[in-house]
Amino acid sequence: MKICLWCSKPLPKYRRKYCSDDCSDAYFRHHIAPLWWSNARMIALERAGNKCEHCGDIANLEVHHIIPLLNPDGDRHNSPLNKQTNLKVLCRACHNRVHSKKVLEPVAQGRLL
Repeated sequence: MKICLWCSKPLPKYRRKYCSDDCSDAYFRHHIAPLWWSNARMIALERAGNKCEHCGDIANLEVHHIIPLLNPDGDRHNSPLNKQTNLKVLCRACHNRVHSKKVLEPVAQGRLL
């Protein structure tokens, strides 16, 4: 017997994943929509109180992926890396510092020519 992915009730014969449209919508709202970049970005900004989580600045805010997207030019719109635990709100200056450290650290250690 198959069960609903949201509520674990048995599925009616004509359903494949969810027992009802309400369960389908609830699953989508809780598991898929927050991973969309626009939603994830908005939630991160609200969580951080619309200020840089490093210096407290309120201007030029950007949302940083702690574990970077594998292909930054690719599709970031629906990625598991858009989870809130992987996002940090930074002002542009702090964001640039974070990324410049990632480039400069290997240079300082002699690993990048």
